[in-house]
Amino acid sequence: MLSRILPILMPVLSLLIIVFGAGVFIAEYKIPPYRSIASGAKTIEHIVSELRAPAYFGQFGNRDGGVPAEEAAQARLTLGADADRYDETVIAVGGLNEYRELCPEFGCIAVEFDRSGAVLRSWPFRPADILAADITGGSLLREGVPAEPNRVVRPLGVQPYDNGDILVSFQSTGAMFPFAGGVARLAPDGSPVWFRFDYSHHWPTLLPDGRALVPDLSIGEGDWEVMVGPNGPLERQICTTGRPQIDGVHIIAPDGSVERRIDVDAALRASNWAALLVETTDPCDPLHINYVDVLDDTAPGGALAPGNLVLSLRNLSAVIVIDPETDEVTALRRGTFSQQHAVHHLEGSRIIMFDNWGGDAMAGGSRVLEVDLATGAERRVFPRPSNAEFSDQPYSYRGSHLDLSQDRQRMLVSFSGEGKGFELEIDTGRVIMTYDSLHDLRGVTGAPDGRESSAGRANLYGLYYVNPARN
Repeated sequence: MLSRILPILMPVLSLLIIVFGAGVFIAEYKIPPYRSIASGAKTIEHIVSELRAPAYFGQFGNRDGGVPAEEAAQARLTLGADADRYDETVIAVGGLNEYRELCPEFGCIAVEFDRSGAVLRSWPFRPADILAADITGGSLLREGVPAEPNRVVRPLGVQPYDNGDILVSFQSTGAMFPFAGGVARLAPDGSPVWFRFDYSHHWPTLLPDGRALVPDLSIGEGDWEVMVGPNGPLERQICTTGRPQIDGVHIIAPDGSVERRIDVDAALRASNWAALLVETTDPCDPLHINYVDVLDDTAPGGALAPGNLVLSLRNLSAVIVIDPETDEVTALRRGTFSQQHAVHHLEGSRIIMFDNWGGDAMAGGSRVLEVDLATGAERRVFPRPSNAEFSDQPYSYRGSHLDLSQDRQRMLVSFSGEGKGFELEIDTGRVIMTYDSLHDLRGVTGAPDGRESSAGRANLYGLYYVNPARN
């Protein structure tokens, strides 16, 4: 019997060994068609993981909002004693199945409300229309793209144009690679003016002239690697996936075209701080830019010249300053803050940030922190010991956002992971207004048990001031 099987079995076994050896050789030396094979394998992996995942109904998790579902809209806003003396309205970032009382099909991508909590405007989330408006031609590599449009992109940052349009940045959901989801300009009815299904990610910054600064990434070829030392790799950091996510900043015109890209990775490698790249927490996503701001006319000059850009690099727990005329890194600051987000210029050499992991005597949660770029001096803004109502500190492991009032005396801070936001006085830390991202999920397919009676709390990715001149 064996003598009959062997002549058939041996060629098959030999072929399997050859194919396995070829695969190992291709993977080890990353020669064509390595990328196609690797991408195909990853796509299968993503599809399998999605099949195993629970139904996606939005950025809710299983959190109980603590109020009856029918009271969700009325329970969102809590005002302090003098909150009504301020005249700005506020835009809240939404998403799939959020604010369904206003946008019943898929929820609202954003809403604008006044100080009484009354909704003034809402922008419906229209994922299929947004994806269909892609002006990039769909030429960028993506793996594990879900079949349903409402699972491909989720809104993250929103900035209002003067004419009622909004600029929206997106990230992907689930296991899709990369996590970047593009950027769009949407009309007041939620329809896309344009959409870039590119590698834009995190919160955009809209400039007064209508241009936007948007963190973006490129997928590198081969290994991302940093070595420190004159005679070899005394310290070494390397990504071996063959597809590292390398960050930069797109400058995007009002019509959606890219004016140019600042290569932040290259700028850091050419700077005096190049060696710090070995300290990244993820060599396959070494910088993870999550916000870009501009130093205003109060900046002191020199390395902190007005017009220079301030960038928050999460995976280095660092803030850098770049001259946009030369793409030169002029300053870098680290401190007790860690995995920070939403770095804004406050005044002079001072910045303010959402410090996700940073520690001090009140360690145990996240905080808003003021930092002097020139001296390194730090000041906790919120919460403080005087904020007795926050004995249990709010915490956001990832994400979160800040927005400053026009006079820079107040701020809106969003604790994304908590699903809550606050308006604060920057000097005192006093809470002026509290916003709770509560939503009625009754009837939503895939919502967890119990949402027929209790409201769900969504992640809150941003609250923005809208000045009266824009209304």
